[in-house]
Amino acid sequence: MAKILIISTAFAPKNVIGSIRPTKLAKYLTRLGHEVAVISPYLPPDAPRDQLLMSPEITQLAQLQVSYTQLHNLLGSKYRQDTKASGTGASAARSGWKGSAIGLYKHVQEWLWARKARGALRELAGQEGFDAVISTYPNYGPHWLAAWARRRGHARRWVADFRDPMAYEWLGPLLGPVNRRLQSQAERQADAVVTVSQDLMEKFPIAGDGARLHWLPNGFDPEDLQGLEARDMPVPDPQSPLVFSYAGGLYAGQRDLRPFFLALRELVDAGALREGDVRLDYAGADGAILRGYAEAVGLAGMARDLGLLVRREALALQQRADCALIATHNTKTDRGILTGKVYECLMIGNPILALVAGDVPNSELGQLIKRVQAGAVYEAARHQQDFPALKAFILALLAQKRASGQVAWQMDMAQKEAYTYAGIARRFADLAQV
Repeated sequence: MAKILIISTAFAPKNVIGSIRPTKLAKYLTRLGHEVAVISPYLPPDAPRDQLLMSPEITQLAQLQVSYTQLHNLLGSKYRQDTKASGTGASAARSGWKGSAIGLYKHVQEWLWARKARGALRELAGQEGFDAVISTYPNYGPHWLAAWARRRGHARRWVADFRDPMAYEWLGPLLGPVNRRLQSQAERQADAVVTVSQDLMEKFPIAGDGARLHWLPNGFDPEDLQGLEARDMPVPDPQSPLVFSYAGGLYAGQRDLRPFFLALRELVDAGALREGDVRLDYAGADGAILRGYAEAVGLAGMARDLGLLVRREALALQQRADCALIATHNTKTDRGILTGKVYECLMIGNPILALVAGDVPNSELGQLIKRVQAGAVYEAARHQQDFPALKAFILALLAQKRASGQVAWQMDMAQKEAYTYAGIARRFADLAQV
């Protein structure tokens, strides 16, 4: 068995969606018999914790936390406080000069963190070093640190797990070239480069040409459901609303829920349902945006904003709902955007309604939903076909709820199994050649 180092700026128990992938890799690589160590940033006391991530494998592995600069920690604490107070937390990536300045500031802080973390890496490596280091993006600090470890002989193989690419056309004339240069460096230097969707692979041409580019999706861990309160079987109730759930950010409106509310508006106006028949339960920092969607069509009473929840509470919320609502976008310059929430929804097993904004049909998210037979897909690029189907899907679920008090849905279990982290960790182990 091998000695593997995982470097990530989001790791258990940090309560963000980005913590799940590296934490689950550490958990299941450990179960495969590998010796796993982790380097991650110091987690401030005021940062929310996700205790569902704290399995015995995680609590027992060697983990060193390295703090960012004091300025960065202070700004992060202020951002968390402002987010909680404003209800507009998950912002979209900025493309103007302000966005470039923020991006460059983050790169500087990541470079300083990576240099500071070298001592921790040397301590964990010891004389024998690591067989492999896995570094994870969206922050570049882990890749800087992993490249240094590979160059200095502290790790014999480097797997750069990008998840999201760095090079986007909308980044502008300042941040765009910087990000392209940094991504190109990692593509050339790493022994393997990983991304989470097949459509995104076109944004990694250097690693692709060198046959070092691999697709390893995000996934779910069925054990996360253990300890959650079991959902009570509802009794038939003609007044019981059909409950949709949405957990996560709306990214300044990039995650566009307007088609859902417009469909409800038309169904109410047509007399097909009453306003009290359907409710959307929202968990996240963007309650103000959600309320704007609902109020724009006069359906404020159909949206319930529960604010920020820790992951255990958000999963329980989704488990109690009848259908999960997820959203993404798919455009000519921005394809393959797969929200990590879709895998939690697969794990829970309720039907999924996916909303895809943008001008390109046949999104990768839509294909996933259809392959697993997980629910219904509305794509803005196919509005004429998909919008009537969206309304029909809502009415079909409501009919089930009215008949039995619950919604039953059967997914393709063989297809669903392909997204468990136990299997994904085995594929990572193969990439690391251990």
